[in-house]
Amino acid sequence: MTGRTRLTVPRLGALALTLALAVGSTVAVPAPASAASGPSGLRATEVSARAIALTWSKMGEDAYRVRFSASPNMSSPETWDVIGNYSEWSRTDGNPTVAAARLSPGATYYFQVKAIKKAVTSSGRSDLSGYSSPVAVTTSGNSEYPELAPAQTKATAGGADSLFVSWRTRGPGVAYQLQYKTSGDWTTRYFDAPGGVLDRLAASTTYQLRVRVVEKGSHDPLSDFSDTWSAATKTASSTGISVVSYNVRKPTGSPTWNQRREIIAASIKAQSPDVVALQEATPVSVTVDGKKVRQYTDVLNLLGSKYRYVSSADTSGSRLAYDSDRLTLVKAGTKKLAKLGSSRRYAVWAILKDKLTGKSVFVINTHLEPGSNKSSKYNNVRIKQAKQVLALVAANSGGRPVVVTGDMNSSRSAKPNNGPYIKYIKAGLIDPLDNATGSWASGEHAIAENVVDAEYNSFNAYASTARRTSYPIGTNVDYILVSKGVRVSLWRTVVNLDTAGRFAGMIPSDHNMVTATVHLP
Repeated sequence: MTGRTRLTVPRLGALALTLALAVGSTVAVPAPASAASGPSGLRATEVSARAIALTWSKMGEDAYRVRFSASPNMSSPETWDVIGNYSEWSRTDGNPTVAAARLSPGATYYFQVKAIKKAVTSSGRSDLSGYSSPVAVTTSGNSEYPELAPAQTKATAGGADSLFVSWRTRGPGVAYQLQYKTSGDWTTRYFDAPGGVLDRLAASTTYQLRVRVVEKGSHDPLSDFSDTWSAATKTASSTGISVVSYNVRKPTGSPTWNQRREIIAASIKAQSPDVVALQEATPVSVTVDGKKVRQYTDVLNLLGSKYRYVSSADTSGSRLAYDSDRLTLVKAGTKKLAKLGSSRRYAVWAILKDKLTGKSVFVINTHLEPGSNKSSKYNNVRIKQAKQVLALVAANSGGRPVVVTGDMNSSRSAKPNNGPYIKYIKAGLIDPLDNATGSWASGEHAIAENVVDAEYNSFNAYASTARRTSYPIGTNVDYILVSKGVRVSLWRTVVNLDTAGRFAGMIPSDHNMVTATVHLP
């Protein structure tokens, strides 16, 4: 059984038209008399029972407005702006923040597209053309796969035994079956997100890969396989260092620390991190199995004996740990930062040497001033703290590659601006996600080679539904920044969601963990 249709039929007779629509092909329908000329070649590239993928010929600035309707006369249309000549529709509204209905199996929908200016603001995206002639597309029947096969597949080399892989998400609450081989039969791995690390491979070897959507748990297929693509592993010199940054939330409040602690530790360990940057891992005593222990000590105990903190100094909730099997601690330090109220802010840093490559890296972790993100007073103190972080980098990094982690308590939506972020970027640090502004083009110049689930905000506020924006990259207060020359092969915002976008099970913290795999020059 196949759950998608790739061939398109632009013009057919009446009988052929009926048959084509029944199997999910596309046909052009007469344009309203008022329609002006738009991009040519609008057609479906793939059709499933509940989703449609479209493409068209490039035009103008390669920015477009896609119009969707359930009516051949394009009445009551929904529109969505895209960069590049590709669009996917799995719901009756293209905006991912709108809880619109899924497309129905065996239903006919109509699409048009026009070229627009590639402006940041919607008001600036004036027309460069009229709409194209409408095209009708019918979804597959109920017995076919509901989801489109994964598209925009990627794979980049990790170390001698790994590849970093990613593909376009098929929404929350699903899993993926990745198959790979050099020849002969396929080997299968399952991923709980649209990408990750494919390890236990052979060095300097080219692999064929394909992936499809499956149900979580049962692994029943929800889509056909993607087109096959290939990638090759390299040598051990390219092995990445996995960095996690996670605000684990102080132990007070509900749910309690005892309810959350093991979920937090399991989530961190699932990323196989080499460096763990924690915020709000406090010195407050918690009771575990009848014994009192500091919260930050409890986290480390749960992670396992190979993880060690770089410093035992009092740094409030800012802690930096490393995998001692992989890394050697060369030097470490801490510093109190400027404060606004009574709470203390700290930065903790370390020089860590990679046992595999002999290279060293300077890592610094911090948690900037909490409070209003709409106030110049708070913004100014965060800028001052960011300057102190940069001064620590300058004084102690010794020209080594740099990784800056932390909860900066400031996002691209902060007022009057995202002060700490601006300060870091002007000093030469790089945001792997290119997440400087709230824009439909956010992430367009990302250096992260594979980006997984980054559409979700890093601060979840314990909302039952994962927070996100209409932009490709979410609004973050949690960052992993790198210096020039550091390669970032994988970025992931870690969320565990059901198909409605709600968190599955207990939400362990009011922040989502962010991870990055970095490769030292």
